[in-house]
Amino acid sequence: MNYMKELTDLNDGSKKAIEKVTRISEMITRMYGAEFLKESDKGFKEKFMAQRKLLIAAIKKLDPVSINKHCLAMLKAYKLLDEQLTQKGTKKIPSEKWQVSYAGYDYVIVKTDAELPRKTDVVMASVEELLRGLPSSFHEIKKKFPGAQVTEDFIDDEIPF
Repeated sequence: MNYMKELTDLNDGSKKAIEKVTRISEMITRMYGAEFLKESDKGFKEKFMAQRKLLIAAIKKLDPVSINKHCLAMLKAYKLLDEQLTQKGTKKIPSEKWQVSYAGYDYVIVKTDAELPRKTDVVMASVEELLRGLPSSFHEIKKKFPGAQVTEDFIDDEIPF
């Protein structure tokens, strides 16, 4: 949920409550993946989504009392979700990080977009993000020539070279 730019009239308490729910949501997504609700039982999923809709409605109305109430309810929902997924033995996404220097920059690289933190003091990227940024010729080269090393000069060449 990213409503912060629309919430200039809200008090700091409501903004902080929304930020906390957002951080917990991102943490759950990093731990279990974007499809985390698929692993929960149907009844819980319905209740979770209903509570999420109530929070979104409160945010749209800019109602601080309702926002705080529904943020608290969502925090409880995320706690119950985590407990349920842990009890079921749902696999967590292992967070692997690599440190790489390239072109004078130091990067921390993670596998998936879900693992990227919202705020960080270091330059971070995900493998998914990097792959999206590559031209289609890169993917074609790697498919046609397994194990090939692609250089900067080679990427923009048309196939066949």
